[in-house]
Amino acid sequence: MAVTGADSGTRHPAVAPGSDFYYASLYHPAPVREQLRAAAALRAELLGIPPGCSDRGVAHVKLAWWHEELSGTQAPRHDLARALQPLFEAEPAWRARYLALVERLHDALAAAAPADEPALRAWTDNLHGDFAGPLARLARPGLAVDDSVLRELAVDTELLRGVLELRSERRAGPAPFARTTLAGHGLSVASVVEATHTAALGAL
Repeated sequence: MAVTGADSGTRHPAVAPGSDFYYASLYHPAPVREQLRAAAALRAELLGIPPGCSDRGVAHVKLAWWHEELSGTQAPRHDLARALQPLFEAEPAWRARYLALVERLHDALAAAAPADEPALRAWTDNLHGDFAGPLARLARPGLAVDDSVLRELAVDTELLRGVLELRSERRAGPAPFARTTLAGHGLSVASVVEATHTAALGAL
């Protein structure tokens, strides 16, 4: 049962013409560019499931579908999975990386909001850190930058993205702030998730 749309790597909103990733990828040769776009699009597709669902139950169903799709036990049905099949066959660690992300997203749906800033960074690294080095080296094979540096950059980027996209967060998605940060501004996780305007969030 397909419960997600069948967007190809080049049509996915995360890498479509007009997106930041689209323009950045233009600097790479066509074969690398298409592989990068597909890899980034699948990551965005999975990460977009929790905040894009009306409740956690729907998110769990969609994530379960993707776990089956990426398990390699049957021919891929989704365009993104088909586009990445050659990469999965050449480097099985990529398949394992996406499956681990699906499992972490399942767990994150039931997790409490991070209690403080270090916990928030650890939570963000858990979801995003594993892709920092591999995506960078997919773009530039042999890149001589330590993975820990790339992970830190990925965490900073995702935390900033979380703030910028706060208005689109829904009930199923996590709030991109620690509880202590929210409380310091007279807010709670519930008030952020249920907010209908951003006036109260300006201080953040």
